[in-house]
Amino acid sequence: MELLQVAEQSKQGLGIAHMASSNLIKGVQERFDLRFNRWMAGWRRGGRVGPGGGHPLRSGSYRLLRQGANLSVTGEVTGRIREKPSSEPFLRPLSMRFRPLLAVVLAFCLTLVTACSGGARAVDRNSLTYDQIVNTGRANDCPTLPDTARGTIPLDASSTYRLKEICLHPSEVFVKGEPVNKRQEAQFVAGKILTRYTSSLDQVYGDLKLEGNTLTFTELGGIDFQPITVLLPGGEEVPFTFSSKEFVATGSGDALSTSTDLSGSYRAPSYRTSNFLDPKGRGLTTGYSSAVGLVPAGDDFSGETIKRYVDGTGTMNFSITKVDADTGEFAGVFTAIQPSDTDMGTKAAVDVKITGELYGRLEKA
Repeated sequence: MELLQVAEQSKQGLGIAHMASSNLIKGVQERFDLRFNRWMAGWRRGGRVGPGGGHPLRSGSYRLLRQGANLSVTGEVTGRIREKPSSEPFLRPLSMRFRPLLAVVLAFCLTLVTACSGGARAVDRNSLTYDQIVNTGRANDCPTLPDTARGTIPLDASSTYRLKEICLHPSEVFVKGEPVNKRQEAQFVAGKILTRYTSSLDQVYGDLKLEGNTLTFTELGGIDFQPITVLLPGGEEVPFTFSSKEFVATGSGDALSTSTDLSGSYRAPSYRTSNFLDPKGRGLTTGYSSAVGLVPAGDDFSGETIKRYVDGTGTMNFSITKVDADTGEFAGVFTAIQPSDTDMGTKAAVDVKITGELYGRLEKA
């Protein structure tokens, strides 16, 4: 509701700025029309108009006036005299002259609306309706905290704490590729996430303990795995299971602050399950046992035929950059490196690096 109110106030501010600029331009045009009509009345009476005399639309004074006001006369004057819109490059619309003024007015209105809106809090998705979330990607985004959230939450070694509502939103994925030159080291190549709005881990929770000057976080559950596929520049697709299962991380300090870092390892489950069948109909617990008919002594595809469930091990780092001591919320970034899918142990895995946004909440257990 706060976001809707801020949006409505911003809309009202822009409307006021537009109305003020319109009235200003209208006043200038009225003053120009009044001076031009007086000039035309003097010319019809036969008098000299301006230093050059003659037709006012061709006089040097009128051209100077028209240049100063940045206007070109259009339409019909007394039913006889017409002037087409000027094609001279220096005759620009009147709004061009007042662009700096309009920019200042608009910036002032936006600053006023932002200042009156108060301190921003984390985005509460519970206040949004289903129609405001569906097919928009908002469900895949993590809540955020303002940049001014620089608090500290002190911890007591005699108390037990729990990190709840942890959200990990991958923003970039890199895959380690083979180097072109054997003398070079393998480097991570940026890939495009093909998975649309279901790549985030959410509602992850676990215990946080303080022992001496060491913080230990142990993940217990939540929506802690998501299958993701990335597309490499060469067209290759690399699947993997982004996970935080059994994540155990440690860090130094006796408080949760903007300098807290937690690092540890976690389990990366297999991308395939035991009932998955490959294109030749082979699986771990079902399907064919070989790619050809009768195979008395094995075949040339034994490496791809023998399926097994293989888990990987990844490492992850939580870097907390924002802390709200009043609500217990924290936010930051994370970096994880884990193996990719092995197609049930039949092909070599490659390292995948995932970076993204972090959000969570600290509460006493």
